[in-house]
Amino acid sequence: MKNFASNRANQDHSYVCVIDNQDQKRLQAFFVHELALYNTLIEAFESRTRAFPKQVSQITDVQIQLLSNLCEHGLQLQDVINNEAKLPERIKSLLPALKNSKGQLDLPHHLTYVFDSILKQKFAVIPQTRRLITTELLQFFREQADILKDPQKSEIMEVAYRVPPSNISKQDIQTKRHAQIPRASLQIKYNHEHDISLITTPLTENPIQVLGVNLNEFNRWTTMILRQEPGRYVSYQTPWIAEFRNTHNKYLIKLTDIGNRKNIRNGTVTSKAFG
Repeated sequence: MKNFASNRANQDHSYVCVIDNQDQKRLQAFFVHELALYNTLIEAFESRTRAFPKQVSQITDVQIQLLSNLCEHGLQLQDVINNEAKLPERIKSLLPALKNSKGQLDLPHHLTYVFDSILKQKFAVIPQTRRLITTELLQFFREQADILKDPQKSEIMEVAYRVPPSNISKQDIQTKRHAQIPRASLQIKYNHEHDISLITTPLTENPIQVLGVNLNEFNRWTTMILRQEPGRYVSYQTPWIAEFRNTHNKYLIKLTDIGNRKNIRNGTVTSKAFG
C-alpha cells in the first residue's frame, strides 16, 4: 500500500491511504459541497461569458479579490456596506479601490447581481479552498472573455480567434469527486516506530494514515488532493488516494476524476470551447 504513483522530478507524490469508515462518508458529503460551489460559479459565469464577453473581460483583479475573500469568510456584499468596521483586514484593504467619490461601494449592477447570487449560498468547503476556487474560475472566464470579445473575420466569413477559446463545463459527483486541501490546512506527523504518516485535516475526525513513508520529507507541494482512485467509477472497495502536488497555491479547476467528455487524459477533462 506504499506508493501508488510518484514523480520525483516535480515533487508530486500519490499514495494509497487508510481512512476511517465514518470519515469516508463525511468526505463524500464534503465532495458534494466542493462540487456545488464549483458548479455555482460556472453557472454564474459560463453563459455570461458567451453572451456578454466585454462585461466579463472588464472584471478587475480587485473585484475578483473581493468576491473571493467574501466567499472565503462567508460574508455578503451587505456586510461590506453595513459592517465595514468588522470586516477582515484583507477585505478592508480592497475597499479604497472599490469605492466611488462618495465613499460608496461601486460595482457594476450586473456584478452586484452575480456576486449576490453566489454569496447567498452556503457551502461546507474549507475557507481557503473557497477563496482559491473562486479566484481561479473568475480569472479563467475573464481570460476567455478577452478572447471572445474581439473575434476576427476569416476569409470564409466565419468567426475566428487569434487564440482558440476553451470552456469548463459543470460536473457531476462521478466526474468530480475530490477535495483539494491547501497545505496550510493540514497537520502531518510521522510515527517512526510504525513507519506511518498521520494527516489531520479539517474534513475528517480521525487522522488519515499513509503507510511506509514520511510525508514530512517532501517540501515542494502546496495542495493535497483527497479522492478515491481516479479514472473509473467507484465502490466501497475502491482505494483512497492522497496526492501531494505543487499547484503553486492554486485550485486545479480542470482536474476531474472520471472523464465524461471526448478528450480524457490523466483525469483532466477538456471540452469543446463554448460550442
